[in-house]
Amino acid sequence: MDWVTSSEVNSDYFGVERSADGNTWEQIGQVAAAGNSNTDLAYQYIDRKLPSFRAGENIFYYRLRLTDLDGQYKYTDVRGVNFGKTSNSIVSIYPNPTTEIINVDISGMSLDAGDVTLSVYDMNGRNMISKNILGNGIELIDVDQYPAGTYNVVVQQGETIQQKKIIKID
Repeated sequence: MDWVTSSEVNSDYFGVERSADGNTWEQIGQVAAAGNSNTDLAYQYIDRKLPSFRAGENIFYYRLRLTDLDGQYKYTDVRGVNFGKTSNSIVSIYPNPTTEIINVDISGMSLDAGDVTLSVYDMNGRNMISKNILGNGIELIDVDQYPAGTYNVVVQQGETIQQKKIIKID
């Protein structure tokens, strides 16, 4: 796992957390932070505690917990990783149909091809969510609050547009 900070103020450490379901989290490591910085700083953590037995469809979710010197903390966005991915598709979305979450796997997209925008539209063309994604991997999207129905998931990077339909069921 790699990440970069552009500035830090009174930062103490990064807690690296992993989850098998996106709900229950455990801290698997800790990386010391710079404290105070106004320049880009690169960090790295290698997950050496991954379960040795895992199926190809297992997704592990990761997040960072940045803790300040005063004990206050905040979390980063969640990222998912499928260590057994065998699909050659640029964008994969699963499970489909879904009840609560979808995993948008964009690990087939090149980091050098520019920013990635992910949007979800209902069948009336109403934008339900739109977000920029930094890096590639698996983006976890909560659709629990959406009514049952069909939705278009659009992933755009430069001139490349990938569109997939998902079905939300109750």
